[in-house]
Amino acid sequence: MERNTLIECVDYFHQNKAFHRLLLLMKEKIESLGRIGGTVRLEELNDEEREAFTAFFRKDFTKNTEARISLQDFRKSLESSRFQSVLIPELLEMYFNSPVIFKKDKELCSEILKNDFFIHIALEFEGTKAEEWLLDVYTRKNNAYMTIIGGYNESPALLQKELKAVCKAIVHLPFQNNKYKSLPVFAAEMTKDPHAFDINTRAGRLLQYAIAWLFSRNVADSPEEKAEMYYHAGLMIDDLSNQVLCCGFEACADGEPHGGWSGFSKKWQPISIPLAALSQVNKLTAPNGRVLVVENPSIFSLLSEPCREKRTALVCTFGQPNLAVYVLLDMAVNNGAKLFYSGDMDPEGLLIADRLKDRYGDNLNLKGYSPEVYYKSISNIALSEPRIKKMKSICDPDLRIIAQAIAETGKAAYQEAFVRVNGDTLFI
Repeated sequence: MERNTLIECVDYFHQNKAFHRLLLLMKEKIESLGRIGGTVRLEELNDEEREAFTAFFRKDFTKNTEARISLQDFRKSLESSRFQSVLIPELLEMYFNSPVIFKKDKELCSEILKNDFFIHIALEFEGTKAEEWLLDVYTRKNNAYMTIIGGYNESPALLQKELKAVCKAIVHLPFQNNKYKSLPVFAAEMTKDPHAFDINTRAGRLLQYAIAWLFSRNVADSPEEKAEMYYHAGLMIDDLSNQVLCCGFEACADGEPHGGWSGFSKKWQPISIPLAALSQVNKLTAPNGRVLVVENPSIFSLLSEPCREKRTALVCTFGQPNLAVYVLLDMAVNNGAKLFYSGDMDPEGLLIADRLKDRYGDNLNLKGYSPEVYYKSISNIALSEPRIKKMKSICDPDLRIIAQAIAETGKAAYQEAFVRVNGDTLFI
């Protein structure tokens, strides 16, 4: 093929703009198939296209609103013209000033570029958990893989910045030094932006994936699970408003008795401890080795004096336990305390009790969960069917007995009635 002929052919099609859509579709078809073949479809033909196609293909398109043209037909028409020596790929490459790249070659090239992208970042953190995480995600295509690929397709440069920030965060997570920091403070230290790792950002989601990978866990579904997972990594999402109401505990910080805790304990006064303060304590003790955990603040208040007399530490969950509650109870159990829990005998209360029993096992005893107490304390409040169905997931045998009784009566029993009917000794 003479180059002059190719140039003339390209000039011809440049001058006849009616062929532009057709040539574009042909290039896409060839790249997709990996060969010259197939058929392209042009919709809503204009007058210029109808006239040009009729002349070039020697076929009447004048009344057509659309055209289906095979690449073989285009080649035959080209071969029957003065451009018979011109090959379609060369025509398309010169016309669009870009190479014809088959889809499989594009994919291979893209994979090579992605591989280089990951390796380049991983090498910056060679020998660290950040490198392990990044390479594991890329090779196994799990964890944060889809989030990372989505970011790569949008903007490799932005993703690179985010991944480097997350990798830096992995290397410097506070738990490695037995420390705790609020998430915004940590984010500012890593990136100079306190909101860099907010969960509504991609970097925040990537950090969540990385922390889950570090502890061999799935990504948390609920805010409570996420807060606990971050706390294990030394990060506090909600360090001040996440609090626990308690009474009677002694605490140590850096091996020394904590004066603030001691003062409240001696006077047996209730204290609301934020997560930030709990994170500064490394030892927690209950005076007699027993901790009573109740669901409702009214019961906490009612039992405060009887607990003082028996030197039994007291905790209120205010319904569903938050992270501060779990951190406090974990510390107490780790120091040898025995937990005793009592909550409402309604679907939500039983589910709370079941989760606590599952978490602490033999270190937690359930108080007052018997059919006798339930029937003595039963209320007149009818439960809806959806609420009753919640109890199907309960695992503890004793709680399942109460759940069955509730399902049969359709009524709940509440802690305030337990105390009125049975007295304080039921709990302490």
